[in-house]
This record gives sequence, C-alpha cells and structure tokens, in this order.
Amino acid sequence: MTNALQTKDESALSGPGMVDQLRAAFQAGILPPHVKTVEQAIAIAGKGREMGFEPYQALEAIVPIQGRYTVGPEALLSLAYRRVPGFVCRVVESTAEKCAVDLGRNGVVSFRSTYTMEDAKKAGLWEKDNWRKNPVAMLRWRAMGAGLKIVCPDLRCGVPTADEAEEMDARDRLASVAKAGSLDDALAPGSGAGRLQRLLGLLADSADAEHRPRPADFQDRLAR
Repeated sequence: MTNALQTKDESALSGPGMVDQLRAAFQAGILPPHVKTVEQAIAIAGKGREMGFEPYQALEAIVPIQGRYTVGPEALLSLAYRRVPGFVCRVVESTAEKCAVDLGRNGVVSFRSTYTMEDAKKAGLWEKDNWRKNPVAMLRWRAMGAGLKIVCPDLRCGVPTADEAEEMDARDRLASVAKAGSLDDALAPGSGAGRLQRLLGLLADSADAEHRPRPADFQDRLAR
C-alpha cells in the first residue's frame, strides 16, 4: 500500500488513535484471520467507514477475495435495518429448493427476490460443501443479497458478496484462456453447471505449466 493510500484510509477512520488501535489489535493477533497485514486492516476499516460500518464491524463484515472487497449479505441486512428508513424484509418462502424474500423501503415492499436450487446449480454453487450441507440457509442468503442489491444499492457501494466475487473471478479466468465462443456457450442460460464445472476443472489443470491446456482442449472438454 502506498503512503498516499494509507493516509487517505487513515483519515477516513473516526476517533483519535483508531489506527493505533488497529495496529495494536493486529499485533495481538485478535483480528479476523483474513486480515493479513496492518495496511489491509486500515484499508478494510476505511472501506467499511464509507459503507456505514464501524471499524471493527468492517473487519468482520468485509473480506478480500481475489483482490476485491466482498461483504456478507447478513452484514448488509444488519446495515439496512440500521440505516434505511422503514426498511422491510419478509421471508415469503424458504425451503431446500427455493427462497423468496420481499424487500422494500419506507414501509413499502417494492421487490421480491427469488433464488432457487436450479439457479445455484447453473452458477456452479451446488458443488460447494457449504451449499450441500446448508441449502436452506445458503438459498436464503443468496436471495437476500440479490434483493438488497436492487432495493438498497446505496448500502453496497459496489461491493459484491463472496459468491458474486467468486463467480466474477471464474468468469475472468475463463475469459482469459477460452475462446469467446466456448465461453459464451458455457455460461449461456440453460447450459447447466456441468459444462461450467468441466471448464473450471480444465482451468485447475492450467495452474500446472506442464499441463497448460491448448484452446482445442476446451472444445474437447465441453463436448464430453
């Protein structure tokens, strides 16, 4: 982190001595494990201040993933209840196959956010261990996060949730190694998670320089 950026982040923190507190907390080893450096703690706290979190709340709520800030939907929900006048959130349906949530501002429901297991499978989320173990909770938070993005975009300040960041990273990696036609086909609606997962498997192979795939390999893998 440059001195200029560090100074900007430090000036965003409230309260005298807060930066010194963050340094002391880091040295004591009591900050969340995703905070790897003092500079990272200062940067996260600064971003949290912009979003409306207190410094230590921000360190729990905001997690860097693949070089991006991410925030959990539960933290956003807490922020909405505190900062949005007349915030409304009602879970209409919550099962292992589907979740529907009504959200709104000023006491008026304006949007119903729905997320299904079929959506999760298409996005490749179903392969994750936490989705298999806690499908009801994962669907609920996914629906909640998507709804908050529509109803309360001012809270998110452009920061994605962890699932969204991982999807963006996967798309970026695919775009860098696959032909445009293969990528579009794999990510097209209705293509299914299987094809995307096969591409992601090939990307994992590409981490080893000795097994770096050729463009034709993507066509072969997709055809299986």
